[in-house]
Amino acid sequence: MALRRGRPSSADMKVAGGKVAMQGNVAVGALEDAIDGWFFAPFLPDAVIIMLASPLSENTERLEVKLRLGRAAPAGLSLHELNIRKFDPAYGGRWNAGSNKREGGTSLTLANYVEFLRASLERWMNGCGRVP
Repeated sequence: MALRRGRPSSADMKVAGGKVAMQGNVAVGALEDAIDGWFFAPFLPDAVIIMLASPLSENTERLEVKLRLGRAAPAGLSLHELNIRKFDPAYGGRWNAGSNKREGGTSLTLANYVEFLRASLERWMNGCGRVP
């Protein structure tokens, strides 16, 4: 339980230190260790999606990517609707959070993953008449 209590303060420090930063409406973090995105939500109020990437523990050449809808996510948005598996076949999870760890992570670079994710989000938002 002590570890769990320490995570929010760690998330706050990572945001304050610039390790997790906004790229448009997606918060992106390249971290040394995996941390759940819900710890970051209070510190990233403008994030539609929180994306955290860290080296996969079983194979550090691959990235474990965790996604979570942020507090600024519009009503009706589901991560499933973004077709994430199209660019990351290892991705799985719930409508509001998921990762690619169980299926071995991704070989995509962080920059490429962000590009694909932001493009998917933009397509969804434009299709709903929202401005990304």
